[in-house]
Amino acid sequence: FLEDNSIYSGHFENGQITGKGIFMQRDGQEVYEGNWLNAEKHGNGKSTLYNSNNEALRTYEGEWEHNERNGEGIYHNKERKTIYQGQWRNNLRHGIGIYSSDNSRYEGQWRDDKRHGTGEMKDLDESIYNGEWKDHLHHGQGKSYHKNGKIKYDGEWKDSSYHGQGK
Repeated sequence: FLEDNSIYSGHFENGQITGKGIFMQRDGQEVYEGNWLNAEKHGNGKSTLYNSNNEALRTYEGEWEHNERNGEGIYHNKERKTIYQGQWRNNLRHGIGIYSSDNSRYEGQWRDDKRHGTGEMKDLDESIYNGEWKDHLHHGQGKSYHKNGKIKYDGEWKDSSYHGQGK
């Protein structure tokens, strides 16, 4: 038991939680199993958040740095029925990744937790946008497709609207 009645089982070094170990919050809502450095999640590990019925709601498995998701990892949110697999920086989706939900799938670049760069979004109705993104919006060159695969629009976009040259 730790001072706040949380439970830790694992390696210590010079009185600090360091190395492999399992941590459980006193209320049982979070369990982390993985690597630690100076009492911080650091290295590879898995964190699971539970509700009061002990059902897993959110899980992240991957790389950590100073208690934050950093590097490669998979985040599964069962409440929202979403999964993100890809790169993280400072707890935010950042780099290349795939986001899937019940009604869409995006594969491409992220910056500061937003679609940003190039990527492809396919919606539940099977319409597709493939092109450039800025702050979660279609922005720059891109193509949108009908569900039958025919091009709907090919050209420039600004804030998810047709803009400039296109057909």
